[in-house]
Amino acid sequence: MENALSGLSFGGIKRRYRAATEALALLFPLWVTPNGLTWFRLFLAPLAYLSFHNGEYAAGTSCFLIGAGLDLFDGALARARNLVTAFGEFLDPLVDKVFVACILFSLVDQLPSTIFFFMTINIGEVAPVFVWINVGFAAALTALRLVKIAKGLNVAASEAGGLKMVLELLMLALLVAGGWSGGDWLLGGGFLLLMIMPIFAANSFLSQIQPLLDREPR
Repeated sequence: MENALSGLSFGGIKRRYRAATEALALLFPLWVTPNGLTWFRLFLAPLAYLSFHNGEYAAGTSCFLIGAGLDLFDGALARARNLVTAFGEFLDPLVDKVFVACILFSLVDQLPSTIFFFMTINIGEVAPVFVWINVGFAAALTALRLVKIAKGLNVAASEAGGLKMVLELLMLALLVAGGWSGGDWLLGGGFLLLMIMPIFAANSFLSQIQPLLDREPR
């Protein structure tokens, strides 16, 4: 019983998730590299932006789904092939941030001026503020990782950063689905996640800066 409960813990779920993604990652042909997958996601980011910005939701959604799907496997492929590098650990979360920002900025232009989610909200004025807050945290995290690299510290994404990325992908999925279908509840859910995302971004920043603070002399 205790073993079953431990398997349902966050750590147990994370271990099973990693084992599953690493096993699937080995199905990629040998010419596909972990950083190659990451660079390809970076290539998809502006394509997604242009597609959503021009109202081409089918193309934009395809870029989003492919990019989100590959995000599951670049790190897994690196671990499975024992190809984990400091550059890859820096590049992966950086591309995550560019990918999320490109889609967010393109979707903000497409969202209706008001949506119904418990109340009528003028998101045309409010949403860009939260987008810029999230971009600010992303820039701060990237700068922090550069400092950690200079000091020889680990820059791999923390559990807090992983949770933030999962919620960001859920947020984008709701906004994309709501923008395509016109579903107010989908848009409302995505907008609600957008409003609370700075909390998770701040938590991710603190988890990254803590090792740096611990290393400083007191």
